[in-house]
Parts: sequence; structure tokens; C-alpha cells
Amino acid sequence: MRRYLYKIVYTISILLITISMLSVLMYLSSSSKLIAQELPREKTLTFISVTSAFGDSFNPFSASAPGIDLVLPPLFAFNFVTDTWYPILANWTWENDTVLVIKIFPDAVWDDGKPVTADDVIFTFNTSIRERCSDILYWCRALYTPGNFYFVGWEKVDDKTVKLYINSTAIRAYRAIPWVFASWIRLAPSHIFTTQIDSTEWIKNKFNDPARGWPVGAGPYKLKYFDPSLVIFERKDNWWGWKYIKSLAVKLGVLKPDEPYPTDSYPPKYIVWRAQPSADLARAALIAGEADAIGTVVPGLKAYAKQGLGAWFDTSPYYNPYAALTVFIQHIPPITIPEVKKAVFIAIEREAIASAIVFGYADVPPDPIGAPN
Repeated sequence: MRRYLYKIVYTISILLITISMLSVLMYLSSSSKLIAQELPREKTLTFISVTSAFGDSFNPFSASAPGIDLVLPPLFAFNFVTDTWYPILANWTWENDTVLVIKIFPDAVWDDGKPVTADDVIFTFNTSIRERCSDILYWCRALYTPGNFYFVGWEKVDDKTVKLYINSTAIRAYRAIPWVFASWIRLAPSHIFTTQIDSTEWIKNKFNDPARGWPVGAGPYKLKYFDPSLVIFERKDNWWGWKYIKSLAVKLGVLKPDEPYPTDSYPPKYIVWRAQPSADLARAALIAGEADAIGTVVPGLKAYAKQGLGAWFDTSPYYNPYAALTVFIQHIPPITIPEVKKAVFIAIEREAIASAIVFGYADVPPDPIGAPN
């Protein structure tokens, strides 16, 4: 009899725990919807990720939260379609074939007003070495694979200048430079990590404590709200770097010198990531105009066309060519025209690219419009 009582009590306990968890999830979901509804739709760019929940780390060494590059951007952005570098935190020059000089913008500052310095660059590199390129540091493992070191050294020249020494004998070294800087290296604010975080926690700390003003970034957006299903970033209208972005847009001919930038509505005042575990519900959100894009290809993509939606391409591989931080100018025609995007990507001579890059070691893609490996 006692055994049956135990089973009943155990079953009731499990039910109560399950109900409590469901209540919390329903509360989070409803509160997320209320928060999202408060944002002006015409000033908000909303992405949907088909996932059950987002990671919560804003640590530049081990990030798992979406949109972290908006807060902690790379030094440079790189457009793999046009083979063009764009300055974000710094400019660059080549001293010679093996020495890259990184010059941080003089007015680049962290959110707490401290300047972005060469010490931040050196700290970021040295910390990755100290941790011996653990599994979470994917870019670090790529850089320091035994026998194929891409970078053989770096040194501080002054408070805003760093020299990076390239291993010219490594097969992929020169290809790795834009790939690494555009995709993986996010500068860590060394003054925060060395004075407010124990050194044993430099990699493990999630750096997402709003009460302490974390994450402290140097990018154009700040974290406004976070829960496992919703991440909201708000534009910093007084960001030190807007003048550099405008200068670039003027140089490219997409803005006139006398045009205001940013304006009331672009770049977006808010950028939102919403977690949606169901591909069907994600598609429904797009159809209803509640979201602007899904960041990953989801099952049933062909059905989207019937609802007036579309991907970059109508057939496999569907994806868009990668470029970092293009959110600033992607609203300008003709980039907004899907046919232009498609024409540019199809026009790329992939065999010629594969034979020319990384000393001819790249593979021609099996897909006629896929990118060289």
C-alpha cells in the first residue's frame, strides 16, 4: 500500500512541476508578445529563428545569443561577394606583404565611455591563446591549427595601433584574414574583463548582467531586452561610428552628403530576434507581417511562394551570399530588388574563383550557384 502511495505522490509532484514550468513558459511567451507589440512596427526589423530558445551568452569569447555583432562588432566587415572590406571599429593598411597595420578609429569608445584601444585587441588575442583555443573558440582553433599558424605575432604600436604579422607560408593565411575579422573576432573590453571578472571566468562568464550594464559594447546597438524567446536591440542614435557609416554610404553613392543619417526609421530603431520552435508558425508570422525574415532555411520553403513570400533563390541552395553588417545600407535600391541579388550571385564565375583563391586549393562547388569551399 505504501508503495502505491509513493507512486501517487510522485506522479502528482511531476504533474505540479510540469504545470509550473508550462505556466512560466506561457508567462514568458505572453510577456514577450506584449514587449514586442510596444515597438513601432515601421521602425523595427524582426528576425525569426526556428529554435526552441536562444543562448544567453554575450561574452565575446563564447557568444551564443543572437545579434551580438550589433553590440560587439568585429574590427572590419567583409563582403564575400564583392571581395570588399569595410571599416567598423578600425581602418587598416598593409605595411608590406606580411604586416597588417590595424588603426582603431580615434573616437571609438565603449558604452561606458572608455576608449577602444590597442590593449583591447592584444587582450582579445592573448586571452584566446591562454585558453589554448578551447572547443568554444572556433575561430581560434582555425587560426592556430598546429603547422598552419595564420598569424605568427602581434604587437601594440601605440594606444590605437596594432601590427599583425601574417604567416605567408600558411596556405590559407590570406583568405583567413577577412574571414576571421568579419566572422569571429569580437573585441572584448579589456578594462571590464581584467578588473571586474575573475581571470578564471573570462571564457565562462556570460557577460549579460543588465544590473551592471553588461554587455558593454562598442557597436551601434545596445541590448534592450532578453529572454529565452525574445531578444531586442535598440539603436544608439549618439553612436560614435555613424559618421563613418554615412561617409562610406556617400562614397558608395547611396547617400547624399546633405542627407541625415541615421533618420527616424533607418537603420531600424529596433532589431528583434524571436525564437519560434515551429517552422509553420514562423511562416505564419511572416505571412501576417509580424516578422521580416527567417534567418535559416526551413522545411516547406516552396510553399512560401504561394503566400507571396520568397528566399534569395527559388531553388536550392536558397541562401544569401554572406556579408557582415549590411543592415546599414540594404534598404537602398537596387539592392532591394530580388532579381538584382539573384543576377549578381549567378554571374559569379565560381570555377575562376576556385582556381584563384587560397593558392588554388579551393574546391569548385557541386551546386552551380554554390560558393567555393
